[in-house]
Amino acid sequence: MNEPDFTAKWVLPFYRKIGRFRTNEDELVSSYLRVSSELTPQVVQTLFSEPNWRHRSTAAWFTAIRGWTDFEEEIIEYLLLCELCYEGGGFLLSLASLATPNSVRGVTNYLDRYLVERDPYGSQADGMHALKWLDLKNGTALFPKYEPRWIDFCAERSRPLDETRFFSNLRTIERIQKG
Repeated sequence: MNEPDFTAKWVLPFYRKIGRFRTNEDELVSSYLRVSSELTPQVVQTLFSEPNWRHRSTAAWFTAIRGWTDFEEEIIEYLLLCELCYEGGGFLLSLASLATPNSVRGVTNYLDRYLVERDPYGSQADGMHALKWLDLKNGTALFPKYEPRWIDFCAERSRPLDETRFFSNLRTIERIQKG
């Protein structure tokens, strides 16, 4: 594998168009369709193995699109470690899209830890958005149980809970999945 070529193909067309950097949905879908026939679990594993948030966020996004639950534990592990800035949102987006009981466990474990520890600060809002989406998809009611902790967390910061961007990203994943 030639690293610059790999990154040019599997990361650069995607990482600034998914998650918080989202720009043009049609461009994102077109970029995905160009490489989708070549996307394999090995590509995703290689992306996860790179200690770089761009690679890992893209891997999480590909995992969500393909519904590859085999990567769920790895995503949860990286999410709870919070090793790299910006990667948490991509992991939470993927877990919300997968919407399995394991995904719910990963999101709630993340919120249990990082709504209390508060450091690093960055993806707690996405965690709440993921939980709300999981409640909608699974017919559960976990969000209200975490809302008091979220309100307490926000008392120290000005952080609105607007899930518009997060839900829009999940709808894009669903659009791609449906073809």
